[in-house]
This record gives sequence, C-alpha cells and structure tokens, in this order.
Amino acid sequence: MGGEAWARYILLMTRAFILGLVVAMLAGCTETSEDPTPAEIDLSEFEHPPDIYELQLIDVVPDVAADYVEFREQSFPSASSYDVLSAVGDKCATAASPADCLDRLDTITVLTTGFHFTGHPDDHVKYLVVNRGDEVSLVDTSDSVAAFIGAVDSRDEAMLRVAAAGYYWSTTNLATGGIREVADGFEIIATQSELCPASSTAYLLRVTTAGDLEVLLSWTLTSPGNLCS
Repeated sequence: MGGEAWARYILLMTRAFILGLVVAMLAGCTETSEDPTPAEIDLSEFEHPPDIYELQLIDVVPDVAADYVEFREQSFPSASSYDVLSAVGDKCATAASPADCLDRLDTITVLTTGFHFTGHPDDHVKYLVVNRGDEVSLVDTSDSVAAFIGAVDSRDEAMLRVAAAGYYWSTTNLATGGIREVADGFEIIATQSELCPASSTAYLLRVTTAGDLEVLLSWTLTSPGNLCS
C-alpha cells in the first residue's frame, strides 16, 4: 500500500473510531426512566408559573402599607451594584427629609443575606427594599418576606414566598414547575438542588392564604451525576 493510500486508510479508521466513540457516549447518556411525579398529582390541573424576573410587585400587597418597594438582584452579597427587577410606588413620597431618604435607597444593599432562586450558593441573590416615610429597610430572608407579605392573595405573592424559601421552578415543564389555586391558597410544584453530590428534589408545596408555607409531598428527580468530581 502506497504512502498516500496508507494515509487515507488511517484517516478513515480514525474517523470511524471517533464516530463510534461519540455514538457510545450518546447511548450512555440516554435514559428511559419513567416520570417520577407521584400518581396523586394531576399535572393537568396546574398552570405554568411566571418567571421570577416577571413577578410584578403591583400584585404583591404588603401587610403594612409602604411608599415604595423595589425587588432587586445582585451578583453576590456585598456587591457594589445591583439591578432593579421590579418596583412599585413613589420613592420617599412621605419622607420628612427626601434627600436623605433617597440616598439611603440608593446605597442600601445586602451584606450577608438575600435569597437564592436556584439554590446554588454562587447564584445571584435577590431581596426587597422597602421605604416607609424616612425609613428604608431590607426584606432579605424567608421569614422577613413572609412577614412583609402577610396574607397571600395572589399568585405573585405565593411565588415570591416560595422563592424566598430557597425553591426554584421551571416555567416550561409542569413536572418541575406549576401552580394552581386551591380553597385555602395555592399549591406549587418547585424544586431544590445540590451540586455536591449532585441531587435534585421536587416538592408539592402549599402557600396558605394566611401566608404559611407547607411541604405536602417530595420526590427525587433523576440525578445528573456528580458534578464535583
């Protein structure tokens, strides 16, 4: 076999080996597991929830009236900048010293708190900033969000309550993200994940009209494998 023919043969064999390796890898990644959603949950009764970036504060009525509320995100606690995801009201509308009030609004950020939408510790943190008169305060934990909202009367209030408790949800797959209204509040399908070791758990939650958050059911989702090794 001549040098050129030999080189062509080696090239073809190399391509065949790579193709076989790719096929084997794809076959190894394919899973045929059944839907793990518990039989007692009828997904057809649920609707897709809004994305957390689409939550509207105008539909979140605080237990104690406020002049102004911002829903913020920053890359990590103590970051020097933030993004305003949603806002409602008039800044420092009833403040005795509007200039000082506005300065506090612009400079206040979370230092060690804030809640995570994805459950990943490196993810952006989210929190509320509330203005009443001259007072500017943070609402940045699950308990403080629950106290801020009080009675839950809307879907956006229910989803904010769930997000602040560390759950997240899909907006396209009802098996990992759904909401339905029930007699005493809302039932929500949401998830939490861990990276080390990799695991993901789905939950059926109830947010009552009184603002309580309850876990009704939980089930393990298919693990993607150990992402830490």
